[in-house]
Amino acid sequence: MTGSLTTARAVPTATLLPNGKGLVDQTGINVLASAELFSSPADLAAVLVADSSGKGPGKALVNKARRIQTAAKAGQTATACAGINGYLGLVKAQTEKKLTAAQANQLTTQATDLADTLGC
Repeated sequence: MTGSLTTARAVPTATLLPNGKGLVDQTGINVLASAELFSSPADLAAVLVADSSGKGPGKALVNKARRIQTAAKAGQTATACAGINGYLGLVKAQTEKKLTAAQANQLTTQATDLADTLGC
């Protein structure tokens, strides 16, 4: 546990929760009661797979998302990052063709968030 969020701390603390998510307590000298819940790369990749299913040309998006998920789960960051680049290229190519602008924005945001989490 991180303790109360009403007590100021000089440095943020991070805690890995039993569900695999991370809780970062950003409470500091000038900020009180601030915390964020973060998902693991594997969690974010699973969401990308689920949201890619049934979208785009055939199964190309979901297949790319599955490869990204496999690499993220295996800790193969470089492979996952390369897969995200390819995924984003396909999303861009299919925007207003097989993907609506809203779908493309959602998938782009999810893939970009995953890339940021992985440190791509």
